[in-house]
Amino acid sequence: MDKIELFSPSNSDHGEWFHEQFCYKCAKNPRSIDAKNQCMIWLSAMAFRIDEKEYPKQWRYVDGKPTCTAFKDREEFNRERRQNRNDIICTDKLEAAGQMRLIE
Repeated sequence: MDKIELFSPSNSDHGEWFHEQFCYKCAKNPRSIDAKNQCMIWLSAMAFRIDEKEYPKQWRYVDGKPTCTAFKDREEFNRERRQNRNDIICTDKLEAAGQMRLIE
């Protein structure tokens, strides 16, 4: 089994770049600070050193590039969620009632 090479930003600019690429766009990182389902990965990365066992294993190099393996694109997630919701709603009845414009 290959050894995992963990990623840790080298400075605050590097950290901000990483957050821009992953955390700020992730469905697991809610936009509201009051949300109950906050992602704890970035907090663990800030609280622990890379050589401590609590440091998140999700922040690692994949094909030589830093990544978060837990990342789920927020836009894609919302698109899938909307599609699933639309599959549940009986669109024929909504169209007949003239209600489709309300949910689009």
